[in-house]
Amino acid sequence: MSKRKRSIDLLPLNYPSVDPSGSFDDNYEILNSIEEGTYGVVSRGVNVHTKAVVAIKAVRPDTYSRGLTITSLREISVLKQVRHQNIVNLIEVVAGPTAGKVYLVMEFVEHDLGALIRSYSQNRPLFMSEIKTILSQILSGTQALHNHWIMHRDLKTANILMTNKGIVKIADLGLARKYGDELYKYTTTVVTVTYRAPEVFFTNGDYGPEIDMWSIGCIFAELLSKDGSSLFRSHQELGVVQEIFDKIGVPTAQSWPDFRTLPNNKIVRVPKNPPEPTLLQLVPRATAQGKDLLHKLLALDPSKRITASAALNHAFFTSESPPPKHPTQFPSFPSRGKLDATPTTTSPTTAT
Repeated sequence: MSKRKRSIDLLPLNYPSVDPSGSFDDNYEILNSIEEGTYGVVSRGVNVHTKAVVAIKAVRPDTYSRGLTITSLREISVLKQVRHQNIVNLIEVVAGPTAGKVYLVMEFVEHDLGALIRSYSQNRPLFMSEIKTILSQILSGTQALHNHWIMHRDLKTANILMTNKGIVKIADLGLARKYGDELYKYTTTVVTVTYRAPEVFFTNGDYGPEIDMWSIGCIFAELLSKDGSSLFRSHQELGVVQEIFDKIGVPTAQSWPDFRTLPNNKIVRVPKNPPEPTLLQLVPRATAQGKDLLHKLLALDPSKRITASAALNHAFFTSESPPPKHPTQFPSFPSRGKLDATPTTTSPTTAT
């Protein structure tokens, strides 16, 4: 078998074969580790021929088949299918020195949004023009996925990257799935619990791309916060459900007409006389149109939740002042993997 091209064995039949385009050892060198997750280790690397810096994801093999996991296959499939400036670019798939060892070579993106928000909160809150720029790019990348009938299913600030030129990139698409078959039920073990839409809790997998819009609503609230904290704090499912009721509101005949018909509607008691939702108290910086968009993203009823396309045309972006800041006007930061995350240039003094 050729060292430069090795087929991956034992792939699920419903996925196309993945043929690495070359050998890792012949083309790339690891510089330093960035992060380690459930499905692989991501490192900063360099192409030894072009000297281009790249991100290299060493994919964990499936425990039983020794081939690629379904999660890795999904990520490769989506990244090959959807090419967009706000989705991380897959450069190539290369084979490692041993059978079944595979690396995804992607464009290197300097920062993750969660770390940047926390870094900003130590100095100053994000300007509203910066929030609009970041959020509009997240929506644009999500719209591209939805236009291809793909839902991400794990949008959160840790999976949103940003370049030193202010360009946002959606990453970590291992949980992405095609949607559109109304008879198909999906797994409910998706989306980090603090970004998980209510219909995932209350149904047995009967959900669609609206769950991504809820996650974006959570990200929007995080961008608006003064300290970079998550909208929902509990790490337990029932705890998050209770927080949703407290902060967004309880399901009513008006806010979610079908709620009482959902199979898991009794997992938590819905109070008869709930207090006023606290959402707007948590985001006092939100503008009038920002509040309206946030409510539409965090609508309890998925059928009433705003789409990515409609959100991009919302007055928050199109007519309310200030307009989105041009991405190149963002300050630059040290790359991921470095301990110091403070801005390397000062920002304009006018808050926009």
